[in-house]
Amino acid sequence: MATGKGYSETVKCILDSTTSSESNMLLFIQREDGKTALHCAVINGQLHTAKYIVDAVPAADLQKLISVQDTSGETAFHKAANKRDIKTIKYMVGSLSTADLCKILSVQNKSGETVLHLAAYRGDLEIVKCIVKCVPTSDLIKLLSIQDNDGDSFTQVRAYDCSTKILEYLAGVLLENSLYNLFSIQNKAGDTTIHKVLAERQVQAFKTIKSCLPKVQFYQLLILQNKKGNASLHVAISVRNRTETNLSTAAHRFCSC
Repeated sequence: MATGKGYSETVKCILDSTTSSESNMLLFIQREDGKTALHCAVINGQLHTAKYIVDAVPAADLQKLISVQDTSGETAFHKAANKRDIKTIKYMVGSLSTADLCKILSVQNKSGETVLHLAAYRGDLEIVKCIVKCVPTSDLIKLLSIQDNDGDSFTQVRAYDCSTKILEYLAGVLLENSLYNLFSIQNKAGDTTIHKVLAERQVQAFKTIKSCLPKVQFYQLLILQNKKGNASLHVAISVRNRTETNLSTAAHRFCSC
């Protein structure tokens, strides 16, 4: 396949040899695994090919093309996020209306993950920033609150070393009440973002959440219990073989003050 090998000039020749309606039909064809030519271009890191495909589609049909899901439920946006391909994501974001962008970003794969879930899982702050800046606040709250098949929202996804930077960025973008509502979301196990960061020994992430919320709201997070009855202090104390020991100390001091 031309797009699979990155032959952008070949793709251009193919599409230029057809009428607009014919090229549209070609671009919407899905192979056995559900992938379109755009999926293939993105997966293979062929930015120029992806750009040409996006530019070749009429504005009225572009949202439909980028929304096409393969057999794993993933769109071209998901594939770009998986590859941490910020250039392709920026180009697709810039080619869509705000309304169409919000619809596409809300699409979930078969694991229930949106593009933001994948970016968070990989700790990709640049992709997060790119998306957050282009989505109206009201739509952003809804987007960040979408839960995957495990019930995890954007801030509950394990983001390793970059989780603190992502949380700090959100703290500078969202209002306190929005942050509190986001951090209060419980997954299928009943865990909130606080439970998650404590279980993963992310001390700085814990401190970031504490610093961006009023004391009353933060305390409400600390006392939330998961389905096993564990509140934040239980989780901090139960973490084994941790290199950081001040998680339980910090939570205990807050609860007793």
